[in-house]
Amino acid sequence: TAAVSVKHETAEMHDVLRLSQNAIDLAGGDATRGGGIATSSPLGLALAFRGLARWCLGISGWRADFEHAVEVVKTAESVTHGGVLYYTYTMAILHGVLLPGEAVVHEMTEVLAEAEQSGEDVAFGLAKSNVAFALLHQDGDSRAYALELLAQVRDIATRRRYSRTAIPMIDTFVAQDRALRRDLDGAIELSRATLGDEIEGGGAIFIPMV
Repeated sequence: TAAVSVKHETAEMHDVLRLSQNAIDLAGGDATRGGGIATSSPLGLALAFRGLARWCLGISGWRADFEHAVEVVKTAESVTHGGVLYYTYTMAILHGVLLPGEAVVHEMTEVLAEAEQSGEDVAFGLAKSNVAFALLHQDGDSRAYALELLAQVRDIATRRRYSRTAIPMIDTFVAQDRALRRDLDGAIELSRATLGDEIEGGGAIFIPMV
């Protein structure tokens, strides 16, 4: 069954690779072509997803895709900018593919400031998640701040103003924090509840590295 699951996930990533390449080809190098409905830069998101699919499949070129995607959305609105950072650097950090460098964290922090001005919940959720997950993977004294950001993201997700897929990801890190503070019973209880919710929902969407 594990082999079947891996084969299925690999096939899905090949679909992501194919569809993102189609979108890149259709954009023809125009960062805003096709924008205006869900995103201001379909090209930026397509590059982000191609990079994600490439590292998942072990194909070279994903770093260049990440850099190109982030450059393309430098002047985009905060939802698109935060979304590209989320599906490039944050996903790679969560899965142990990248370590968060200072330049990446700095850009994420700048986008968080933009999101706070926009008043848009999706922008809030993406920007706060980016900063929080990056800080949690650095050595430093920002752990409490990162967990507070995740608590805020969880709140808007619980109120269905942001993707509820964020909830189990956040709870995983809260459980880790409980274990680090030697609240082992609390950590086990939350871990079991999170895993149960994921199984009932049809399986884990993301498996963060903690």
